[in-house]
Amino acid sequence: LDKPRLYAVVAAAEASVLPSLMDNLPNTVIESLALGVPVVGTAGASVDELVTHGQSGLLVPPGDPEALADALVEVWRGRTFPRVAPPAEMEPERAVAALLGFAGLAPGTRLV
Repeated sequence: LDKPRLYAVVAAAEASVLPSLMDNLPNTVIESLALGVPVVGTAGASVDELVTHGQSGLLVPPGDPEALADALVEVWRGRTFPRVAPPAEMEPERAVAALLGFAGLAPGTRLV
């Protein structure tokens, strides 16, 4: 899909499911959060550096299919998360501002 159609599909999702075991910069997590979509992902695989468990998604232990299944059922049964309106376009500055807002941080916040 081209990016506008792909982003429309992601933005309509209840959650993005990204159980990576290792990802030094999880772009899909960044894009999902920038679009206001919560993430179900793996703790300890860099996803947890972007996702706050229970706030912007759910984190499960790596290699634990039961925990992943439980998290998916939780979302399927209606677990909700604060959603942000996606930016009109996925411009880098707007995406970063949306991501910071979703994380509860003010624009210009320095991340260490």
